[in-house]
Amino acid sequence: MDAGIWLAFKGGSKVGLTTMETRILQRLAEGWSVADIQESLADSGAKQEVADALAGLLEGKLLEPSGNGIQLSPLGEEALREHRGPTAGHTLG
Repeated sequence: MDAGIWLAFKGGSKVGLTTMETRILQRLAEGWSVADIQESLADSGAKQEVADALAGLLEGKLLEPSGNGIQLSPLGEEALREHRGPTAGHTLG
């Protein structure tokens, strides 16, 4: 796994995110829609990788459902702050 972001969890263990997961988190924070992210990243032929990364981010609680969309969870926001400084949460449709 190539780690774009490292997160510290309770108990001192760390989990690395893949570059694809990092790109998805960053684009969500920039206000991209999930559909736009899927389209832009899947253009490189990585459609299944994008789907797997989104599922992993939801399972890892870095993203959370919100209304009709997905938003960064508090843990996802913390991951981005560690990676590049403070960000605001965004709800995406």
